[in-house]
Amino acid sequence: MIRAIIGPPKGGKSAYAEELLKQSPGPHAYIACLPNNARYQARIAEHRSRRPESWHLCELSGDPDIDLAEAMHVCTNSQSTLFDGLSFYLLRLFYSGRAATDWRNPFSLFIRCLAMTSRLVLVVDAPAPPVSSAAFYHSIIDAHQLLYRQSQTIAMITGGQCWPLTALAAIQLDLKARPII
Repeated sequence: MIRAIIGPPKGGKSAYAEELLKQSPGPHAYIACLPNNARYQARIAEHRSRRPESWHLCELSGDPDIDLAEAMHVCTNSQSTLFDGLSFYLLRLFYSGRAATDWRNPFSLFIRCLAMTSRLVLVVDAPAPPVSSAAFYHSIIDAHQLLYRQSQTIAMITGGQCWPLTALAAIQLDLKARPII
């Protein structure tokens, strides 16, 4: 079962998903997508402080093929998986040198593999910042539509509050939240 958890940056999505993961059957896997750079160090430290050491951790490297293999390895023996930061994974996938449409196969495979290897998959994402690339804008929208169609539930987390959404409502929010500059 895939559950999509969306909302604005720093709206409480990760903490909400981590609580759901703690309540779900183990063993647990946590796939972290935030770039390990100075801009995100405080947020990464905050996330790490909330995570039990018993969770299997996979910090994505930026190489989509290696990331897919490592994530699948970590998830193979997990009952429940949290994939935190989908847009960061999509950014790496899109800008990995693949053509604008070539990202769909590895992304689709990644989501399907997660769903097959874990009984519960929580996917956390925030709207990407405004982008100057129309191709990337459309790729994000397409990827989110794929995720929403495969999700059994979609929750919008903002200010620590949870709001259930339909796939159509989530897609409409995406279209409003991602202006092309």
